[in-house]
Amino acid sequence: MAPNTALAFLLFGVALLSLLRGLRGVRTTQIFTLAGLTFPLIASVGYLFDAQVFTTILSQTHMAIHTFVAFYLLGFAILAAQSNRGFMAVIFADNPAGFIARRIIAPSILAPILFGWIIFQGLNLEYYDAGFACSLIVLTSIIVLCIVTARSIVELNRIERERHRLTNARNLADVRERGALEASRLKSEFVA
Repeated sequence: MAPNTALAFLLFGVALLSLLRGLRGVRTTQIFTLAGLTFPLIASVGYLFDAQVFTTILSQTHMAIHTFVAFYLLGFAILAAQSNRGFMAVIFADNPAGFIARRIIAPSILAPILFGWIIFQGLNLEYYDAGFACSLIVLTSIIVLCIVTARSIVELNRIERERHRLTNARNLADVRERGALEASRLKSEFVA
């Protein structure tokens, strides 16, 4: 068994044990699960970019493709088991912080991997040199992150405008209600 596979098994095992502790073990579960997910992420990047050092750690044994896929599934299942508590509650929260987290995390991980792989293929086909390839990876990552950030800012501004509109409507409704109550009181006094 590859050392990275063994470490991932160990981290997921500790995560599952702490999951049994209930509410007290939620953060521990999520920390160990995220730590365990780093090994399949490193291995998958190693396979995509033909970097053998990432698929093996201190040995000649590779983490198999089906193994890191299984680790992804296991890790995401463990995180989903307590998605309403701990760090995951922030990501799945129905508020601006959760919105931003959901908007930024996936592109921040996937865009560099996707563009990096595409650019790596061009480098292998000798369309350009290593310096140009690195520059393309950096530029595409910057562009994607700027686009995602700008979209998030626009959406947050829309949410803020809507919140102000609702606050103003609520204040106006309160003023109208107080006026209606005062008119009703004056009518009752007049009739009496």
